[in-house]
Amino acid sequence: MNKGKIPPSRPHSEALAEFMSDIDNAIGMFSHALEQFADGNDDEGKIALRVLVKGRIGFERLAKETGIPARSLNRMLSSDGNPSLSNLSLIIRHLHTELGIEPNWTLTAAA
Repeated sequence: MNKGKIPPSRPHSEALAEFMSDIDNAIGMFSHALEQFADGNDDEGKIALRVLVKGRIGFERLAKETGIPARSLNRMLSSDGNPSLSNLSLIIRHLHTELGIEPNWTLTAAA
């Protein structure tokens, strides 16, 4: 046995892609992002969307499908990013469709 040896690692992008290939993980990350936006934690919401895009479909594919350049998408979904509401809505709508999520809104008054 290789006592004391560190097992080989794999690139973060590969591990992330494997994790996000599970639809439950991807939907969980999408839900987390939306919850963060709803709670006013915009930076956390953008980062969660970034992780989802990076691991699930990639910025190049999202760029082709939204018409927004990949570099701009990458910048928008960084903690320093400042996406317009229309761009953020476009990204969210696309991911919503990509993940096959059916809207199920339940509105309740705040206590």
